[in-house]
Amino acid sequence: MNSKLIFVIAFLAIFLGLAAMTGVFSPKPAPPPSVVKAPVEVKVNFWIARRDLLKGQPVTQADLIEKRLPISQAKAFSVEQNQSVEFVPGMVARFSIQANQAVRGSDFATPKSRDYLTLVTPPDKIAYPVPISASDLATMRINASDYVNVMLLSSPGGDVHTQQSSFNNIGNLSVSSLFKSVKVVSVEPASGDSKQSHVLLAMSQEQIAKLIIAQRIGLIYIFRGSIDTDQPLHDVLIRDVLPSYSSVKELRGSASSASISRAQVN
Repeated sequence: MNSKLIFVIAFLAIFLGLAAMTGVFSPKPAPPPSVVKAPVEVKVNFWIARRDLLKGQPVTQADLIEKRLPISQAKAFSVEQNQSVEFVPGMVARFSIQANQAVRGSDFATPKSRDYLTLVTPPDKIAYPVPISASDLATMRINASDYVNVMLLSSPGGDVHTQQSSFNNIGNLSVSSLFKSVKVVSVEPASGDSKQSHVLLAMSQEQIAKLIIAQRIGLIYIFRGSIDTDQPLHDVLIRDVLPSYSSVKELRGSASSASISRAQVN
């Protein structure tokens, strides 16, 4: 056999042996199966109404329910992104809201909102400011949507606006009930160095007219009341507080009459 042929055959045998040992002709292993991860759906936070809310109705956190749902489920409430609500004392609904309806912060008005007074004042009433001392306002914790009673301290023939030390006509002092269960629509705290605050009351024109006269003849006092109470408010006179005052007055009157009689005799 030709030596060259033998050499070629030997070379090919060695090459094929080495190739087999190194796996050159072995099939490539199949790539590992790719793991498909399910996409994580983003969740959003929002609020829904727990119950029906009327336009102008006060709203607190107890009236709403916080929800956290995937966007696919939140779309049923017309929500696709986070919606926050800042709870402020006295806040009210800007329009009627149905139960389970999604709400936004802009759906509510606060005492600082421009449309607040319009929303909280009944159509047949007027928001009228009534002065109250800053200390009384803080002590009684009067807030918007509360109800108050209005009283008048007066003394026919005397000026109760004078300083207490110079007021001496206590014999005619009386406290009268002006209005009962009047709604507070807003509170204006004292500013700067002022010691006087104001509360805006929802009143009829007739009530405002009476109040204007009452402010001229006496002192106005405001205190927290209740819309549900049926307890009447009676006028109070000096003798109701100091029963002995009438006796002292009568005794002084008798003494004065006696002195006059003796003077006439002499």
